[in-house]
Amino acid sequence: MKSNFTNCLRIAALSLAATSAVAQEAEFPVAVNTEGLPDHVRARIEDKAQNGITELRRYLDSTKHIRVLRVELVVKQGDTQALATASEDNLNIAQQAE
Repeated sequence: MKSNFTNCLRIAALSLAATSAVAQEAEFPVAVNTEGLPDHVRARIEDKAQNGITELRRYLDSTKHIRVLRVELVVKQGDTQALATASEDNLNIAQQAE
């Protein structure tokens, strides 16, 4: 029983380290369309968009039960690189869930 707990702690620590390493990679700011959104929502989305598509996607995913906003609806259509990255991320998440 103790070894299972220790193994779980090791796995959690490795996962955290891997996530931290990925999070340190700098991403380009994302162009967003926030017209018609309340000021506090607009400010939060624009702030997250400055940190890159990953941060924006995480924020929108974490607030999806409050606001019905998806990355595809917020990112400006001209920002094809961000849209492609968001699509890749969604595909990877779906594959991991299977």
